[in-house]
Amino acid sequence: MTMQIKSVIQRVCDYYHIGKLLEEPIRLHGGLLHYSWMFTTSQNQFVIKKINPQIAAKPQALNNIYLAELIAAKFAANKVAAVSAIFNKEKLFFYNNNGVYLLFPYIPGRMTSLEDVTVKQVKNIAETLAKIHQIKLSGVQVPPVEPFSLTVERFLESIKSLSSTMPDVYALIKLNIEFIKDLIEHAIAANKKLTKNLIISHRDLDPKNVLWKNDSFFIIDWESAGLINQTKDVLSTAVYWSINEAHHVDVSRLRLFFRSYLATGGKLEQADKSAALSSFIGDWLVWLEFNLQRLASNSEAERVLGIAQSKNTLLAITALYGQKDKILT
Repeated sequence: MTMQIKSVIQRVCDYYHIGKLLEEPIRLHGGLLHYSWMFTTSQNQFVIKKINPQIAAKPQALNNIYLAELIAAKFAANKVAAVSAIFNKEKLFFYNNNGVYLLFPYIPGRMTSLEDVTVKQVKNIAETLAKIHQIKLSGVQVPPVEPFSLTVERFLESIKSLSSTMPDVYALIKLNIEFIKDLIEHAIAANKKLTKNLIISHRDLDPKNVLWKNDSFFIIDWESAGLINQTKDVLSTAVYWSINEAHHVDVSRLRLFFRSYLATGGKLEQADKSAALSSFIGDWLVWLEFNLQRLASNSEAERVLGIAQSKNTLLAITALYGQKDKILT
C-alpha cells in the first residue's frame, strides 16, 4: 500500500502543481470513514484523502462533496477557522484507477480525545457554531437536503447475510432488533418535523473534526456540509462535545455548550429538541447500517473497522436513548 499511495501522491503533485515529493508519505489515523496521508513536497506539506469507495459510488455523492468544499471555503473567507480542500482551477478531485482523492493543506495540530475535552474547548466550539449559524453565505450552491431513507425493511434486509458471515454481530443486532425498529420509526417521524429553520453548517462538528494547537483550532472534514435544522445541529454538536468514550453525557458540559451558544447569538427552538434527538439517533442508525455493509468488503481493514464500529455504534445508540431525558432537560 505504501508504494501504491506514493505513486498516487507523485501524480497528485504534478496534477496540482505543488512541487516534488520529498519524503515517504505518513498515514494519518483518527478518521472512521476515509483514508488520509500527510506528505512533504518541495513547496509545502499537504494531506491527501482517499474518499471511501462506498461513499464515492453513491449517486450525487461527489457533487455534494464538491459543493460542501465550496461552502467550507466560503466560511473560511468569513473568518471561520475552516480548512477547505485545494482546487486545481475549478477541479476538486484527483481520479486514479484505485479511487478518488482530495488534497488539503497540512495543518499541524492534534485531535482531542473524548476523555480530554476541556471546558474551554466546549465553550470555543459552541461560540464558533453560533457564529457559523449567523453567517449568511451568498453566491453558494448548497447540496440538496438528503432525506432520511432508512426504513425498517431496508435495515432487516441489510442484516440477513450476517447470520452466517458474522454470527456474533448478528446475535447482538437480533437481541436489540425491536428497539432498533422503534428508533427507526421515531427517526422517520422526527425528520418530517425538522424541515424548517434550516441553516448551512458543517453538520458533523465532533472532536475528531477539530485540530487544536494550543488555544487555536481548525475545523476539518467539511464533506458533509449543507443544510440542517438549526436545533438538531446544536443538540448533536453539544452531545458530541459532552460525551465520553463510554457514551456517558456530562450534563455540566452539555449545559455549558447550550449557554455559550445562546450567549453568542445562537437560537434554539425548544419545541424541536425531542425531534432533534430522535433524528440524531437516526443518523447513528444510518452509520450502523453503513458499518454493517462494510462487513462484506473485500478489504480486511474495512471489515475490521466495520465490526468494531457496528458494536460501538449500537452501544452508543443504546446509551444515548437511555440518557434522553437528561439530554432534553
